[in-house]
Amino acid sequence: MRPIYESRKEDLHYHYVRNLTPIKHLHPHIELVLMLEGEAEAYAGSKGGMLRAGQAFLAFPNQAHHYNDEHGPIDGRIFIFSAEIFPAFYAYFCDKLPCDPIVSFNTDELLPVLHTMDAEHGNHDRYSRSVIEGGVSIILAHLFRRMEWTEVDRRNISAMQAILDYCNLNYTSDITLDDVAENVHRSKYYVSHVFSREIGVSFPAYINNLRIHDAKKLLHRGDMSVTDVAYAVGFSSLRSFNRCFLSLTGQNPSAFKREGNK
Repeated sequence: MRPIYESRKEDLHYHYVRNLTPIKHLHPHIELVLMLEGEAEAYAGSKGGMLRAGQAFLAFPNQAHHYNDEHGPIDGRIFIFSAEIFPAFYAYFCDKLPCDPIVSFNTDELLPVLHTMDAEHGNHDRYSRSVIEGGVSIILAHLFRRMEWTEVDRRNISAMQAILDYCNLNYTSDITLDDVAENVHRSKYYVSHVFSREIGVSFPAYINNLRIHDAKKLLHRGDMSVTDVAYAVGFSSLRSFNRCFLSLTGQNPSAFKREGNK
C-alpha cells in the first residue's frame, strides 16, 4: 500500500479522536496521538504496534504512518503540527527518530494539561493559540524525556526521503526536477515517478504546497508585503502566487493577511 501525501492548510491542528485512519499517509508535519481509552494499532514506517490507554504515538515529518482501530471504541487526542512552531524540539524532528514511536506517559501529569487545552478548544481569541502551543510543548517535553532516539543517517535514508528532504530544504529557490535528480543521483523520470506514484501528487504541486505553507506564516506575521512574501517563498511572479494561494486556501493572500492582522 503506497502512502498518500496529505496537504494540510493549518500549521497546528488539535482535536478529539474517536477513530484513526487505516490509510497509509505522510505529510511534512509531526503527528502525535495520545490514547486515553481503548486501543489501536499504530505504525510509523516499519515500527509500531498496539497503542493502548496511557500511551502516545509519534510520526515524524514525511514518515509514512497508519492505524488500525478495529479493536473497539477509543478516546484520545490528536495533534498535527509544523516542527518550526517548537524550536526547542526542532533538532530532534530534523536529525533523529524515535527507536519506538509508541511511548507511555503519566496520565496524572498530562490530564490537567489536556483539560486546559480542551477548555480553549472552542475559543478563538488571541490567547487560545498560545495556550494550545504551550500545552503541546509540555506534552513533548514529557514524552521526549521518556523516549530513546536514533540518529538519522542521511547516507542510508530511502530515495523517497532523500527527494523530500532536498525539496524541503530548497523549495524557496527556482527548483526543478533536474535539480532534485542531480542531487539525489537519480534520473528526473525516477523523481517524477516517486511523486506521482509513491506520494500521490506531482512535483510542482508538492513544491507549491511547501511554498504556500511558508507564505501563510509570513503573511500572518504581517511585516512583509504580499509581493515580498511571494518572492521570498520562491514564486517567480505575483500573479502565479495569487493564483496558487487562492487554489490551495480558498482566499487570496491579501484577504488572508488582513484577517491575520485583526
